[in-house]
Amino acid sequence: FAITFSVIVLLFLITMFCVSGYSRVYPNTFVEDFNLGGTPVTQVAKIIQTRYNDEDLIGKSVSVTCNGKTEEISGDAIGIKFDNAALADTIINNGKTGNSFTNTFSFLKSLFTKTNITPVVVYDRDAVAKVFDNITKDYETEPVPTSFKVEDGTLTIYGPQNGVKADRNLAFADFERNFYSKTFGTVKLSPKDVAPAEIDIDEAIDFLTADMQE
Repeated sequence: FAITFSVIVLLFLITMFCVSGYSRVYPNTFVEDFNLGGTPVTQVAKIIQTRYNDEDLIGKSVSVTCNGKTEEISGDAIGIKFDNAALADTIINNGKTGNSFTNTFSFLKSLFTKTNITPVVVYDRDAVAKVFDNITKDYETEPVPTSFKVEDGTLTIYGPQNGVKADRNLAFADFERNFYSKTFGTVKLSPKDVAPAEIDIDEAIDFLTADMQE
């Protein structure tokens, strides 16, 4: 057992030494369906620029729909473009924390585990949010949390009441995917029931206590 343990430690130290000078992307590092694992770090930026070129987005648009209403969002109007510097940095540093031990474990893990990295696009997010709000405004309602009122020694409890909202995080993710994957399709916003935030018991007690003391 002692010999086996010594061999394992020795192999780990050898691997750690090799990883410390490893100037390539860790294995199984994917951007969409493209495997960049093993790519020299000096070539990453060039490869990314070839695959994600701003010229591919010129004149393109994506549809946004909700309950039969549809609007087009032009990529030119919102100034959408790829942030390839940020993407290349994420790829190069994936699994690398600066600590030799954790880097070695990350490298070994990457031999058996796939890492998916999402391309980065930047654009006028506020303009897109306004389109989302406009197309869903006839179908959304805000959830109403529980509220209290004390009057003449009587406690009245209001709510809670569910609202109806379309998930903005999913919508933005789908919107960006349509551009960086160059599918230029349709983003569907689907309003669904959402519950209000749960009541904070401590705040409720403080409120009731203060109100009753008055």
